[in-house]
Amino acid sequence: MAESQSNQRGDRLSELPDSLILHILSFLPMRHVVQTTLLSKRWADLWRTVSSLTFDDGTNDAAEQEQFLEFPLFVNRAMSLWKGTEILKFHAAFDYTCWDYASSDLDVWLRVAMDKQVQVLSLNLTKSEENINRYHRDDDSDIDDGDFGGDDLYTVPPRLFSCSSIRELSLAACNVRFGGNVRWDKLEFLKIEGVRLSDGLVGRVVSGSPRLEVLILRVVESHDDLNIQSESLRRLTVEKYYRGDPAKHTMLTIWAPNLESLEILGVVYRMVVLVNVASLIDVDLGFCGWDECHGLLGEMMVYVFECICRARNVTLSKWCVKMLVMMKKRGSLSVSSDAKYLKLSGNKQEIIELLEMYPNLTTLVIEVLHGVREPEYPSLLEIRQAYFRDNSPAITTPKLFMKKLSSFSKESLMQLRRVEITWIATDTSVYPLIELVFKCSPLEKMVLRVQQLTSLQPPSMFVLTRKLLRMRRSSPAVEVSFFG
Repeated sequence: MAESQSNQRGDRLSELPDSLILHILSFLPMRHVVQTTLLSKRWADLWRTVSSLTFDDGTNDAAEQEQFLEFPLFVNRAMSLWKGTEILKFHAAFDYTCWDYASSDLDVWLRVAMDKQVQVLSLNLTKSEENINRYHRDDDSDIDDGDFGGDDLYTVPPRLFSCSSIRELSLAACNVRFGGNVRWDKLEFLKIEGVRLSDGLVGRVVSGSPRLEVLILRVVESHDDLNIQSESLRRLTVEKYYRGDPAKHTMLTIWAPNLESLEILGVVYRMVVLVNVASLIDVDLGFCGWDECHGLLGEMMVYVFECICRARNVTLSKWCVKMLVMMKKRGSLSVSSDAKYLKLSGNKQEIIELLEMYPNLTTLVIEVLHGVREPEYPSLLEIRQAYFRDNSPAITTPKLFMKKLSSFSKESLMQLRRVEITWIATDTSVYPLIELVFKCSPLEKMVLRVQQLTSLQPPSMFVLTRKLLRMRRSSPAVEVSFFG
């Protein structure tokens, strides 16, 4: 009886309807799906009608490629035996440069997918993140064909740009070159990374995709301006968008009245123009400009700040912070922000300067950058001497920083409820900033993250802890978390 019950329990999977089994198989890579043919006679042909085809060579480095040289043969065989009526998802991930005749094979695979009205299409033709990021340049040098989108990469077929069944499309490490009109009537998600784009292609893609909601451009290059105009776009990410000619001061122009999330990351060589972006909620400006045009880019940052001042959640890179503070000191930045959440990095003087522009914050995340110690910063020995002596004089800190602290508008911090501060353990001059936040804000939680804490000797760690505990707080019930 027990054995009979065990057999019944073990056979429950076969009792499931084909539709449910196929749905489960759609989450597995094809090499695992095909292996289900060994389970029983019923499963022998079931895999041939699965609607999600995920092909991954299963390797992550060149040394392992030798173990899976049959990958193209496997895909070709599986595609020839597949007898389904539709392909909801087609995904291929492998290192294109490792396979001979990969271009002709890919053409066949994509033709089958498009013939079967594929809805989700993903091509990742490199298994290495380093290969994507190899196009990064820290200077203004031009990017030639040998580095960026050369002839050794696969060029997607022109037919792809008129495949109206696609809802989601991801292309990585391939050439995207097309001069005609794009017809992606159902496209909602588009991600392109590690490619060179035909001039004007992004504009034609956006105009030919009336339902596009998410656009991600990562490590891409084009010779013309990046002009995005879309009423349907909800999320836009531009990371490391490179110009083809460093002599041209081209522009990133965004017109998107329903855009809710905007990320501009990496090195941006273009001017940024935002038009009608009143719906923005989340903004991440994690980019930097080129050194020769600080004045011009400072004016640009003022303009961008004014365009995003209604966003609720804002993240700023150290370069953006520096530019905004520079323009504030010049009197060019007078508009305050409505943001409730702010994440930024910079030195403490810059942070204090910029906080006055954010009077409505409830959450603040700060990374205090610290370079070479300035002569007027107190040493750890001076701190220990000051705190172990009764009636010890105040510790000296940079005059400009203390002057700014004394004139800082305390009302700017009155709505803060959560603060997270990260700093290097040896930078003792950050204490006044922490104390200012403690005293001026009715906090509910304070998170303190100290980097390189192990570099401190036990006496210094004791001084650090004692200093934090002795700071006056406007809210005695504040929860303080300390991480080293």
